[in-house]
Amino acid sequence: MASYDNFHRDARPLIFCMGQYQLANGKNYTHGFNTNYMMEADKQWLARTVYLLHRSAQAIDAKTLYNMIKMQRPSMIKSSYRIYFSNMIRNPKMVCSGLTNMNSLVYKMGIPNWLAILNKNLEPSGVLGNMVGQQRIAINSTELQERITMAQNAIPLNQARITKPFGGGTPFGGSTPFGGGI
Repeated sequence: MASYDNFHRDARPLIFCMGQYQLANGKNYTHGFNTNYMMEADKQWLARTVYLLHRSAQAIDAKTLYNMIKMQRPSMIKSSYRIYFSNMIRNPKMVCSGLTNMNSLVYKMGIPNWLAILNKNLEPSGVLGNMVGQQRIAINSTELQERITMAQNAIPLNQARITKPFGGGTPFGGSTPFGGGI
């Protein structure tokens, strides 16, 4: 939660911060998801993913998380991923501890309900089986680790190659989608 001086549509973005970096020119940038642009289902998915990663103590870097989101929720990248000039972000407030252990630094006033629920679930005294939104969370560390590994090994789309499966023009080798001619 902050105000942003160089805004085009949203002067008060609510950013799920993925990180900051500095280019050779000395300018600092902050990249992340402006949750104000997300659909409700995407917010719930993000809250569930953060909760699962936090509860299972998975070590994940920003690039891997980005690839995981890109594979599982590509619409989120297009609708809400943004890069901000760090020096133009004014009065930032941390409204969720996310994957950190900084619960005591979280600003809890005037935040959206989905973040309040996520914050409650991320508290160290939280009870297993808490609810995020209205969905029950089941922790399966094997499945979560497989998804993280898949995201780490993801090939960027601009490097992917498409080949014809089974040597034919359709997936089943025939002239129609179900094989054989008409």
